Amino acid sequence: MNKVESGLSILGVGCMRLPVTKEGNIDKTGYRYAQYAIDHGVNYMTPLSYHNGESEPFWSSTAGRISREG
Repeated sequence: MNKVESGLSILGVGCMRLPVTKEGNIDKTGYRYAQYAIDHGVNYMTPLSYHNGESEPFWSSTAGRISREG
């Protein structure tokens, strides 16, 4: 994926797009979603306060699990 001068990917991933359960909570399969994005060159994630406030803690706990090498 192309990068802008700052090194950020041109596209980013927003937390609105995380998969959710029937109750509206973040489905833990969102980890695979994040890994797929990283594997394809995305390095900008926006953990805004979506999903009843769960998106920020989700990205925090997921960040350490994501492999940058695929």
